[in-house]
Amino acid sequence: MKNIVKSVRPNEFVLMEQGFSGIRGDIEDELLPYGMVADIKNLTIDRATGLLQSVAKPTSLGQVASGSVVSIFLWEKDDGTKTLFAQVGTDLYYLSGTTWTSLHTFSDDSTLSYVSGMLDKMYVMHPVDGLYSYDGTTFASISSAPKGKYITLWYNRLFVGGDLNDGAYVPCRVRWSNLNDFTTWDANDFIDFRTPENSKITGFKPYKQALYVSTASSVNAINLGFQNYEVYKGDLAPKDNLIALLNGFFFVNDFGLYALTDSDVPIKIGKPFKKYWKATPPQSLVAFGDRIYYLANDSILVYDTSTKTYTRLVYGNESVLYSADHLYLGTTDGYVYELDVADTGYLDWSMKTKIYNFGFQSNKKRPKELYIYWKSSSTSSFDINAYYDYGTLPKHLGTVSYTPSGTIWGSFTWGDATWTAAQGDIVESRMYIYEDLIRTMQLEFSGSGEFGLAGFNIIFKPYRRYGR
Repeated sequence: MKNIVKSVRPNEFVLMEQGFSGIRGDIEDELLPYGMVADIKNLTIDRATGLLQSVAKPTSLGQVASGSVVSIFLWEKDDGTKTLFAQVGTDLYYLSGTTWTSLHTFSDDSTLSYVSGMLDKMYVMHPVDGLYSYDGTTFASISSAPKGKYITLWYNRLFVGGDLNDGAYVPCRVRWSNLNDFTTWDANDFIDFRTPENSKITGFKPYKQALYVSTASSVNAINLGFQNYEVYKGDLAPKDNLIALLNGFFFVNDFGLYALTDSDVPIKIGKPFKKYWKATPPQSLVAFGDRIYYLANDSILVYDTSTKTYTRLVYGNESVLYSADHLYLGTTDGYVYELDVADTGYLDWSMKTKIYNFGFQSNKKRPKELYIYWKSSSTSSFDINAYYDYGTLPKHLGTVSYTPSGTIWGSFTWGDATWTAAQGDIVESRMYIYEDLIRTMQLEFSGSGEFGLAGFNIIFKPYRRYGR
């Protein structure tokens, strides 16, 4: 193993883990490549250095109402004025200053779909109550429009699909409005994606000079001549409008996170999903910056499209993600947060390494010292646990904390020694490990406050027939 080298001291070896690249959840912890971790929570990866860094607490925009936030939307008017909307239960609210105010109450709590960018209005679709327009003053029903789950704007027309009620229930149909007129819908302006397979519309997005339409069994496209063609057919089609565009067409289905390549072949990019993918339906998939954010099962998996790596965020009570000028999070207790705007303090974090196997039963090792390289901060504090020989019960090795003794300098106390370093520096902390012979070792770091982990070294001695 290239990460294990001989020490300068006699009869000792060094296991080096320097720089991290993210989660791999599709293989066993012991088989992970060096640099990959078994689990990570609320630590992001610096692309240049591989430093694991803690995540600041997000800025709260207050509680919208009691209940779960179902949907969020940002409307920007032609004059640049921006208004944030959030749905809780049956009500749609807007944020004015720091106060959330109810704009409209619908007949049930079905998830709303939104679009804007035409005629200086926002358009809202409720699957039961139908289409509405809002100009900043009047929230008006457009009764002439068909009803559906999803709406989008494409080349100055409004498109509706998903559980479409077009005088009758037509789940495979997509309808579009007249040009620049969302109150007029010609009876012949529709396409039915009817196939022998399940052809229920599950979402759509404008992409590559076409409108991509997903069904339960396919991905199709409508061109500017309103002709449709099949892009992909099979079990890997998107579900529940969980589609994000970021230099590619990313989507979620029952098997994980996928992307359409230039050849329109779905490629699975969700290797960590084997670990985090559960029966609970996923809630959100959005693109923000150059990352894809996927919310399911109270975790947000973050896919970095530049480095092709993953991290995981946990804020608590997550219900929906939305991206626009900021990355927004709605919660099950009615709050909305801006995740990209830092507030005071940091989220609790943790990281679990791969399992390091020192050899077969006859080649056990005795760990002697652990060197940790980390970025100092006045709020740094973390614990280290170890799991030996595939055990499930952790052994606490120690706690590291930063105690300032002035405006610049601080001391780091761990076990048998104390070190001093400037805030913001990468410092080395050493711990003596008094253990019997072991075969495997897995480390777990956890803590609170500002923190950065560059790597660590484990010094160990091989098993010797006589003596230790």
